[in-house]
Amino acid sequence: MKKSLTIFAFSIFIFQLSSCEKISAPYLSFNEYQIIFDVAPQYIYCLNDNGSNIHELPIRGTFPKCSPDGKYICFYSLDGKLKNNIPLYSLCVYNFDKDSVWILSETVPKSSGHIDLGFDWSFDSKRIVFQSSKDGYHNIYVINADGTDEIKLTSQNYNLLPKFSADGTVISYSSILNNKLITMIMNDDGSKKHIFVDNENSTNPIWSPDGNKIAFCLRDSIFFDIYMVDENETNLVRLTSDRCSYPLAWSPSENRIIFSKIKNELNTFYTMNPDGSDIKRITKPGIYPNNIWVSPDGQKIAFTTFPEKNKPTEFPIYLINIDGTGKRNLGIKIRFNLSWRSLDLAPK
Repeated sequence: MKKSLTIFAFSIFIFQLSSCEKISAPYLSFNEYQIIFDVAPQYIYCLNDNGSNIHELPIRGTFPKCSPDGKYICFYSLDGKLKNNIPLYSLCVYNFDKDSVWILSETVPKSSGHIDLGFDWSFDSKRIVFQSSKDGYHNIYVINADGTDEIKLTSQNYNLLPKFSADGTVISYSSILNNKLITMIMNDDGSKKHIFVDNENSTNPIWSPDGNKIAFCLRDSIFFDIYMVDENETNLVRLTSDRCSYPLAWSPSENRIIFSKIKNELNTFYTMNPDGSDIKRITKPGIYPNNIWVSPDGQKIAFTTFPEKNKPTEFPIYLINIDGTGKRNLGIKIRFNLSWRSLDLAPK
């Protein structure tokens, strides 16, 4: 059920705060894509993908993530209530068209001071799957984007980092079993929970754009390689054999898997075909990412590098084309998250 919301400035407990002056910029003009990002301590901005026209949005929060249709932003914010003297953080939605905000669900556990991070939009922008500890346990929930029909999908263990499949019918998530972090799979109604590919060493599944394949990482002690299975988790194929490759994302238009190789504490980005062929390096060694985000058309990659030691909440943003050309620093720094906003279906 929708709730009215006044957004308050707030502090995040899981990271050290650093001061950051508000960005002064002209009104944002629309482009084909925009980039939404957060700035410490609680500002959310957008800009054109060429780095122009930075504009502060009228919301306060962190971890913004745009819906696939570009009409909404889901983010974490403080709802102004108190429980057991601990501020409650909530998962919220902002509507660009109506310039309105509503609370989806509270997410903070009863007895600890951190936000339960982890949520994802369904492909049709109608539902959100998220992690919450509001009942004192770490569980996965799904809810409609308008705040209705919240359903609790898990009821035991420590569950986190939920992610929809390409068609939204399946959810992957991480769970701690026997003191080990493993990848789990379930239907979007919580049924048929099981360990992904029946292997406790699998991690980071990413669905192909058509939903027919799943790339993932399989660990062997401290080493890891990329494998592929069909959507029903059969026909296992090994794509890399260097014991240092990790899947990051899938380009929808190019049908290329973006992955990293980590050797001798240096990290490099590569792309390859879904069968493991035609591996191409797109960054020079030594660019260790905090995260990467692929544009909706699959042509560009935004990524961050680690911050300076005296600025722990400021991660520089870089853009690079999927073929490795055109790398550039956007000249801005995010706190936690970046999200691409497609304007094809968004209100204008």
